[in-house]
Amino acid sequence: KGCEEAYQFKRRVEALPSLPIMKPLREEFMNRLQSQPQRQEQNCNGVNSEDDLTMSLRVVTYNILADQNASRDVDKNDDADRMYSHCKNEHIVKWRRHPLIVHEILEYRPDVISLQEVDTDVFTNLLKPVLNAKGYEGYYSQKGVDVSSGVREGCAIFWSLDVFESVRPVD
Repeated sequence: KGCEEAYQFKRRVEALPSLPIMKPLREEFMNRLQSQPQRQEQNCNGVNSEDDLTMSLRVVTYNILADQNASRDVDKNDDADRMYSHCKNEHIVKWRRHPLIVHEILEYRPDVISLQEVDTDVFTNLLKPVLNAKGYEGYYSQKGVDVSSGVREGCAIFWSLDVFESVRPVD
């Protein structure tokens, strides 16, 4: 199955930064993942073709930092006033973070993706089209009951259509 371009980034996507703490953990995980046999197809009773009941479920969860929270720091020069003073401003902007986040999530080949602090427009314009193209279906729930609350973020969950089937259409 081919995969058409689901999203076009307006800026050049940077290479993944060096992550000295995460890199060995990710490499160990990916090595274990590649050494495992491919998943077996399940029959209609939910048991795979070789009666192996040890099938695992891979779940990835991230707080992706809503832009309304991250942008509070962008115009502040004094580190004492910044919530994310440990991050440079150019690393906090969403056009830099989001491609890296999507790449990181997809590298784990999860069955379920659970995301917190997801901006409504990020769900609609980035996550949903990209993850749909990669074989996921998703649902978004916005925080705040009414528009006057000023909250533009919420939680998103995606599930792999290779593992789960949707029992009703997702709005």
